[in-house]
Amino acid sequence: MDEPQEAIVVVDNCQLPCVEGILQLKQTMLTRWDVSTFEVISTDLAAERDYPAWCRRTGQVFVGHQRETHPRWGTVIVSIVRRGGDVGAR
Repeated sequence: MDEPQEAIVVVDNCQLPCVEGILQLKQTMLTRWDVSTFEVISTDLAAERDYPAWCRRTGQVFVGHQRETHPRWGTVIVSIVRRGGDVGAR
């Protein structure tokens, strides 16, 4: 029997400045306690430094990211974040 796949919530932050994208990720994490892994799609290339920094400050787990080509937005950053600490703390 196959093990169930872990649920992943996709947070689409395309066309948002990174600071607004982090707020959207935080809000999603606060409302989706049933999920521990989040895939964040960003067009702001600052995501490559901002998401890891936010994770360090808040105790979340930054898994990694990669650049991908999106058919509508061109280059996007896909970041994977796992719940690790109290999201509401900061």
